[in-house]
Amino acid sequence: MRFASPAPAPAAPVPASSKSVLTTRRDVFLESVDPPASSGPRIIGGWDAQPGEFPYQVSVRSTRRSANSGHFCGGAILNATVVVTAAHCVAENVPGSGIGPLYVVAGSNLLSSGGSRVFVKEKLVHPDYGPVYQDYDIALLYLESALPLDGVLMAPVSIQDMQDLPSGHPCVASGWGRTIYSSLPDKMQGVDVPIVDFDRCAKYYMEETSEYAPIIEAQICAGYEAGKKDACQGDSGGPLVCKGLLTGIVSWGFGCALPRLPGVYTDVAFLADWIEENVLMSPSPPDNSTTSGTSSSMSPSTTLSPLSTTPQTSAASTVAMATTCVMLAVSKLLAPLA
Repeated sequence: MRFASPAPAPAAPVPASSKSVLTTRRDVFLESVDPPASSGPRIIGGWDAQPGEFPYQVSVRSTRRSANSGHFCGGAILNATVVVTAAHCVAENVPGSGIGPLYVVAGSNLLSSGGSRVFVKEKLVHPDYGPVYQDYDIALLYLESALPLDGVLMAPVSIQDMQDLPSGHPCVASGWGRTIYSSLPDKMQGVDVPIVDFDRCAKYYMEETSEYAPIIEAQICAGYEAGKKDACQGDSGGPLVCKGLLTGIVSWGFGCALPRLPGVYTDVAFLADWIEENVLMSPSPPDNSTTSGTSSSMSPSTTLSPLSTTPQTSAASTVAMATTCVMLAVSKLLAPLA
């Protein structure tokens, strides 16, 4: 998701034609992986998060990215050694994503400083993930060492096990996504977005977009009919938490904060069995490889296996290639956005 810093007046919605969407949104999907400085989703209509307000939130970063402290996606802590994020952030079959070595930073509401950094040892993308419509858009990151959970600034979140939450059920999304057309905010953002009825959400997308994207059973929607509040690029993989339970993972959408186009999230309850099974199977990390704070070296551990064999490229060329590939794939199935 991408969150925008609070403003005296409500933030104006991002036009669909700008392709600024909630992380992976159609051809916008890849913009959230490494969004340009002038575009990309961020939390719209939200607020500056206070230290410890979202202790489960992490920033997923790459050592090969220099902008925004390496941040390109969000994630949520499931336990000291496992983080959940969106598949489109790290899947090898999505151009421009998963460029490693990857690491997470937890325990800080700032991108620029604070928190503890731990490298990713392994990643597991859901076997049914589909990059065109973002089906089963979920992945687990297994960490090299345990996060120093303190229950205040850094804590795990329990997963939602109840499907079909009622429309209007209160939820909050968080992350460092873009806020309209500005660069990523340094301060984490939060935004309240209620659950939208599944059938109503599907109807909205069918009626409001010329490039219809089906809403599947492994997805849920959250937002307002009038728009104005939403996640956006840069928020991908981040948590949607409803009454203290991880309910969704920021996945995709058309535009940001547009009327009748709520954000689409991976449904955690629908995939709870897969999550629990694979969290229990997570490898045990060594106890001495955690690197904390921002004063530590940014070099990856010599024991870290590369997560991607993708050649190093500039951020701009990576985004261009990624966006082109996705647009070509989508264009074969769907009409271009209006």
